[in-house]
Amino acid sequence: MIFSFEQPRCRRIFFLCLLILLSLSACRDQSHFDTDQIIYLAKGDNGRYQLFAYDLSARNPEPKQLTTQDQDILEFDVSSRHHTAFTQTDEDNSLDIWLLWNSSEETVPLVECGPTAACKNPRWSPTQNVFAYELTPLRDGEIVRKESRLWWYDLESFQLIPMFEDENWLGQDVRFAADGRKLSYIVPAIDEIQVFDLKTGEIGAITSRANVAAVWGADSDLYFSALQVDHERSATHIFKTDASGTDVVNLTGIGMGVDDGGYVVAPDGVQLAFTRKPPRGGAGRQIWLMDVDGSNQRSLTDNLSIQHGALSWNSSGTQLLFQRFDLGQLNAEPEIWLVDIETGEMTFVVQGTRPQFAP
Repeated sequence: MIFSFEQPRCRRIFFLCLLILLSLSACRDQSHFDTDQIIYLAKGDNGRYQLFAYDLSARNPEPKQLTTQDQDILEFDVSSRHHTAFTQTDEDNSLDIWLLWNSSEETVPLVECGPTAACKNPRWSPTQNVFAYELTPLRDGEIVRKESRLWWYDLESFQLIPMFEDENWLGQDVRFAADGRKLSYIVPAIDEIQVFDLKTGEIGAITSRANVAAVWGADSDLYFSALQVDHERSATHIFKTDASGTDVVNLTGIGMGVDDGGYVVAPDGVQLAFTRKPPRGGAGRQIWLMDVDGSNQRSLTDNLSIQHGALSWNSSGTQLLFQRFDLGQLNAEPEIWLVDIETGEMTFVVQGTRPQFAP
């Protein structure tokens, strides 16, 4: 049962149950996972997509199923405290947000959004016990993402809080700077990436025309995609700028006929991993590396029949986790692989999707 937060009695009962659960959890020493364990989605025993963990450091690693939800889990994000917020389909086809506490075997519903709206893309702050999420209208059973609005969930006070004073302010795909003081989000209706300073309340804008989430690097550098059009040919390039949107640098390279995306900055802030493909055609995305100034570009994969994506660095920046999918194989299942950055050695890990290293 999911409680309606508009009913005070249900809200009090829910918070009481949650506090009891968290108190019991705090008495346990065992946690679901540690830093650099792999968290991913795969079909569980009931045929629904569930959260799994995979410990690479174990002597004989085996997948560990973390959830047993009645519905499919679609998206998730792991906090620095190793709590997991995830979205789950509901019986009315809406999306709600649930919580898997680090050391608890129970999952609890946090945000009920249906039947007129869906909750999407929970994203934890790196410095606080809160996450941002999108509240998106549902019309005729369809999610209207261009009308998404951003909200906070505060896990300390169990409060839902609109991110902006103007609750009609649009935004989606939140990404936090490492210090938690700034965040970026997309406003697709006006083709912008906006940067919100949480301390001052100031909002800056960067023209994108690609509707792809920005990524933060060291020293508040911001990496974003922008559509390039030249003589009726289009390409998508990676750009680097500061939080104010000045001093913009094309990292892909002027005139390059490629579609770059899926970028993640290494923990040391020196390298950028990304995926690349020709802007037209059915070739799969390949994994590339470059230095954060755009130099030293080199490919890690070269199999055009394989689609690569969902890149995630380990904490030391020595390994890159990714998902691969065989475009030429009928009914192929997504697989999770690992590549050693120094040697280039590829290792199959497990079948699954949306992999990420625990922070």
